[in-house]
Amino acid sequence: MNRDLADMLKVRFCMLAAALGLLAHGSQLEAGEFTIVTKKAEVQVRKTREGAVVLDIQSPTGIGSANIALRAGGWPDVVLVRLHLRGLESLRISSGTNGVSASVSSRGEYTVRVYRVEGNVEKPLSQGSPLWPRIRALEANGKPARTIPLENGYFEVALPKAFLGSQAKSVTIEWIDFFRG
Repeated sequence: MNRDLADMLKVRFCMLAAALGLLAHGSQLEAGEFTIVTKKAEVQVRKTREGAVVLDIQSPTGIGSANIALRAGGWPDVVLVRLHLRGLESLRISSGTNGVSASVSSRGEYTVRVYRVEGNVEKPLSQGSPLWPRIRALEANGKPARTIPLENGYFEVALPKAFLGSQAKSVTIEWIDFFRG
């Protein structure tokens, strides 16, 4: 059995186990060079090409987190996280001492805002910063989204290389689609 098929079967098993309540406190998935731990079994992982990894995250509740830990070797050149959400009012990415928070407005120009997190203080980050994550709102077919809330699309986040340096052993991602009032 090839490695990609084995990884996909592990993902399906975690999803089935969660649906049956066997993983009530979350899931852990070993996918190639990574271990991914979520509070909910909602992560699907697939390696798309040499040097790139895509993490497809289905989040039915719109709120969640995932920790991606490097088990062996180095980080791939590209790590894409696809958050299947209707909106993205809060995204936090952290690794070691690096941390950013981001949001995509759901009105007007769908502006992406990114802040450097230092302790409990957020400071605006310029788009040219090495910590800036590239965030795109996409339709299910991969074309740019025309409206938010997304109906069948996803937010694609390219993790900044500054988070994937040689010292980084894990990256944590937390998301909220829309704040509940």
